Amino acid sequence: MAILSCPECGEKISDKAKQCVHCGCELFICKECGNVLTGDSRVCSNCGYELEKSKINTQIIDKKIDDAPKAFEDWKEKESTSKLILFAPIIKIIAIVVALVILVVGIVNLISWADSIGSGDFSFLTTYEDKLSSIKTCIIFFGIILAVGILFGSYHLCIEHTLYGKYLIRKKLKPKELIEKTLNADFPAMEADEVLSCSVGIEETIFSDIHTNDIIERKKTYNSKLVNSVILVVGICLMVIFMVLNVEKYMETLVVYGKEYFEFSMISHWWMLIGGVVLMIIQKIHNKSINKTLENKRDTWAKKNVPELYDVYDVYVKNSDKIIENLFKDLDRE
Repeated sequence: MAILSCPECGEKISDKAKQCVHCGCELFICKECGNVLTGDSRVCSNCGYELEKSKINTQIIDKKIDDAPKAFEDWKEKESTSKLILFAPIIKIIAIVVALVILVVGIVNLISWADSIGSGDFSFLTTYEDKLSSIKTCIIFFGIILAVGILFGSYHLCIEHTLYGKYLIRKKLKPKELIEKTLNADFPAMEADEVLSCSVGIEETIFSDIHTNDIIERKKTYNSKLVNSVILVVGICLMVIFMVLNVEKYMETLVVYGKEYFEFSMISHWWMLIGGVVLMIIQKIHNKSINKTLENKRDTWAKKNVPELYDVYDVYVKNSDKIIENLFKDLDRE
């Protein structure tokens, strides 16, 4: 093992090191002359070798983490928990689809059982208990999976910000410095995807700092999410109970009196269905209110910590959607 000098700080390091243990600089070993370079080098300063064409990139580690987008991308790539959290919106959609499929299976079972009545086949009497049990199970699982999917989608941002904040602490990265470096970038010269990357990196870094270092604000957010969760669960429970009670009543009526006797007006406990739907709407509005509060906290953080760069933040982060939309429109015109 040879001892080399770090090109950034001059301290002694191993030739096997991928990162300087003293300053954190990423290291690149030139294929041609063995010179030690920083990870963002493109041409060797010693022999002039074009490093972009080199195939020795196994000795390159990630780019120096000195701004918010790089920090967030590094967390996504290296932290295993981040992958599950970042897939939360997809998991939420999958859970809702699975819940609906289970409900449809229950409905199909109910229809097929009801169609067997009056056909001269009295097997519906012997299968009554099993069918009722299986249909109830479908309805209950529909409610559970739906609630879990929506709750996971609701909580994932809180979890994401907390885990990302802990990552920044472990890496000894300071959110304020990362955001300052990012906001000092040349935004007008950026492509739409670069603006989006910077905007997301800044937002995630601010939220992570709030969730990690401000215990009071973190508790407020989690308490608000808890209230939101209770509203959601109660709403879904009411709708599930409404369906279970009426399915049982419907099947009993068919067994005793036949299909001709059952009328739509016999459906009862409508207040449960209406109450469940109202609570779901309230939950949605309340969740938007929580997100709006978080956005206000994000803006307050920026005003307090980077006041001299707030104008850039206001244009390219707070209103990044409009900027990106305009950039894409310009590309379409070209």
